[in-house]
Amino acid sequence: MEAGSLFAAIAALLVGGAAGAALARPRRGRPAPQAVPAWSQELQEAPLGVLVVVDRTLVRANPAAGTILGAHPGILEGAHIRAFLLDDAAFELFLRRVRQTLAEGQPFQEDVRLRRVDGSPFWAHLTCAPAVSGRPEEGTLWFMEDVTGRVEAQLDLTEVLALNQKLISSSPTGIGLYRAADGACVLVNAALCRILGAGEEDLLGQNFRRDPAWRESGLRDAAEAALAGAADQHLEGRYRSAFGRTFWAVAHLVPFESRGERLLLCLLDDVTEGREAALALKASEERHRVVVEALSEGLGLVDLEGRFTFCNTRLAEMGGYRPGDLVGRHYGEFIFESDRAILLEKAYLQRRVAGETFELGLRTAGGAILPTRISLASVVDAQGVPTALAILATDISVAKRAEQDRERLVAELEQKNKELETLLYVASHDLRSPLVNIQGFSQRLARSLDELRRLQEAGPDLAAFRAAAAPHLQERMPGSLEFIRASGARMDAIINGLLTLSRAGRMVLRAEVLDMDAVARACAAALAYQLESAGGTLEIGELPPCKADPVQTAQILSNLLDNAVKYRDRERPLRISVRGEVLPEACAYTVEDNGLGIPAEHRARVWEIFQRLDPQGPVQGDGLGLTLVRRMAERNGGRVLLEPTEGPGCRFRLELPRAAT
Repeated sequence: MEAGSLFAAIAALLVGGAAGAALARPRRGRPAPQAVPAWSQELQEAPLGVLVVVDRTLVRANPAAGTILGAHPGILEGAHIRAFLLDDAAFELFLRRVRQTLAEGQPFQEDVRLRRVDGSPFWAHLTCAPAVSGRPEEGTLWFMEDVTGRVEAQLDLTEVLALNQKLISSSPTGIGLYRAADGACVLVNAALCRILGAGEEDLLGQNFRRDPAWRESGLRDAAEAALAGAADQHLEGRYRSAFGRTFWAVAHLVPFESRGERLLLCLLDDVTEGREAALALKASEERHRVVVEALSEGLGLVDLEGRFTFCNTRLAEMGGYRPGDLVGRHYGEFIFESDRAILLEKAYLQRRVAGETFELGLRTAGGAILPTRISLASVVDAQGVPTALAILATDISVAKRAEQDRERLVAELEQKNKELETLLYVASHDLRSPLVNIQGFSQRLARSLDELRRLQEAGPDLAAFRAAAAPHLQERMPGSLEFIRASGARMDAIINGLLTLSRAGRMVLRAEVLDMDAVARACAAALAYQLESAGGTLEIGELPPCKADPVQTAQILSNLLDNAVKYRDRERPLRISVRGEVLPEACAYTVEDNGLGIPAEHRARVWEIFQRLDPQGPVQGDGLGLTLVRRMAERNGGRVLLEPTEGPGCRFRLELPRAAT
């Protein structure tokens, strides 16, 4: 029998004139209770706990009540009901509510937290009703049911619901719940209001099928697909809500059923900040890419193992590579062995030093050396740990060529200054000497003329005049005139030599690839008569081609061969040889003879203008030959050297630029 029907049956029995009150047996130490309602067999055997309470004292309990309270009914009888409530405040409040309810003629029902005899708490559902007549002295009937499991389950459910509500309301994900039947919104959280830029009252009742924002964004079609039985829908894009807010979001549409009703759960994550940051990062990376690609310097990144992970187009172009040719390869492949030793010695990569700058040669795709200036900078992570090394390479080949040109021009200027000093010396010495002769012998001529005039004025004695004039006319005056003529010729030779030297310096060069075998044999043919007359021999070896002006190159060889013939040692047969070799940057040609040679102490002077080691010797010359040879060699980008020999004779070494291969 259910508790409700049992309570109704008991109430009817008591109200209908059941047996009168009976006195309970008095107990020692306890006050005698007031009249107790009749106790029936039905109450005794009721499955619910039944208590009779008179003046706050429990005077009767059935076995079910003893089981609930954890004691035999006989032990419970006479106990104060205060012992079963948790605290005094709860006890007084409970009694007031019981009295008030009973005074209104209504039974009192409530879930009350009690404690058993052993002190353990439990929940009980109590129903209190007057015993018979309703008078307080007759007591009240308490019907008790242990509902601990149900109440705790309800409390757990309430707690779960509260937690769920808290999770929904505090979730950063926008949550909206829509009915599938009419598309109306029935639940929203604060996050969804914030994302859409609307209030809760604006969203509740909103219909996703009629919302233009849902239609234009594609959310409506996705929602219909999900409700039609397709899988959960996931979308990401840029949306504009019906309330004017534009944002980036990831939407998840999940259909489900609750209590027989079809619903649609919409989860909306606002990713505007992340997407805008990603777009800003992408734009920043694009700007950096444009800047890096626009650099006039080469830029590369190498990992801690020395392998390229990135390089801009300029770095690849500097070496004649494509950008993809460098990535994944070790930097050492693009550096010559000598420069690689510099890196190892200074341990740049190992120390990962920032701001280090040095020069080295990059190996181009064609194997050439490209002079570069390298700057290093360490790349670190957020913790400051080095992760890579940035290499900035600047092509300094133009600067190097400019530096070489400057050094060449400085050397040429120094040479010009030296030649100018020589010319000044010539003007002050070599030209002055014949000029002094001319002046001196002109004065001597003037004195002779004065003497002749005096003799003429002395008298008509012709014989005496002839005798006195003869020394002047036959010796002094002709001798003076001869010295004047010779001095003039010397001055003319010096001036012509200066003009020749000047023309050699101003002559327009036409550099071309020369067959030096042909050039040497042409020079030998022009010298054949002199060589045969001297009884000499000329041996020409294999000569590599060079790049120079053909006219001046022939003049250089002719001059060196002519000097070998002129300054031969007449005590032995003349032997002349011409040989060649290829150097890394030039071709060298050696002209060697077994002639008189040049003493070591005079070798530095042979290049000076108008220098003749033996002016009084049998060989005539103007002292310009070797000066012209050096000038022409240097103008053609080469040089000429006088090398020491183990035996007699001279060995001149001519170096000219190599012909391109």
